[in-house]
Amino acid sequence: MRKYVFYMLFTTLCCFACKRHSGLNENNRGSEAFAFVLRDRIEDFISYVDSISPYKNKNEFFYVFFEEENDKMFVFVGTDFFYRKNKIKGYAFVNGRLVVYNGNDSDRKQNLVDTTKLIQFVDTIPGFWSDDTDIHMDYEVLRREFVIHGKDSLTLTNLGY
Repeated sequence: MRKYVFYMLFTTLCCFACKRHSGLNENNRGSEAFAFVLRDRIEDFISYVDSISPYKNKNEFFYVFFEEENDKMFVFVGTDFFYRKNKIKGYAFVNGRLVVYNGNDSDRKQNLVDTTKLIQFVDTIPGFWSDDTDIHMDYEVLRREFVIHGKDSLTLTNLGY
């Protein structure tokens, strides 16, 4: 009888440990696609937005995209409520929040996002609105702009709405 109780207790503990571990992965699923320096900036931005955002709406998400201007590479991180189906290259979850990758508008290679590790976009992201959703609302978005100096160095150049 003692062995039976021991085995049941052991099995129960293993099941709880596995479930807890998988929950941690779900909150950060795909986040390994972002280089450490970019993931750190995304996490800071998520914390900042959560602290000031008047929108306690579960449909608010974050986006990342790259652009080149005057021989400088920039990465933009911002908030939105509607993802653009024609721009999305993949997505991930960072600290339980959706982060959509909208691509690189430059021909220059960047080493901050490994697109093979992102969750591949098929047709929809369950629980979030796309640009073909017919919802009318007033909202403001926040955005930060960083200059890329290397794969381990970003400098904030602009923040605001």
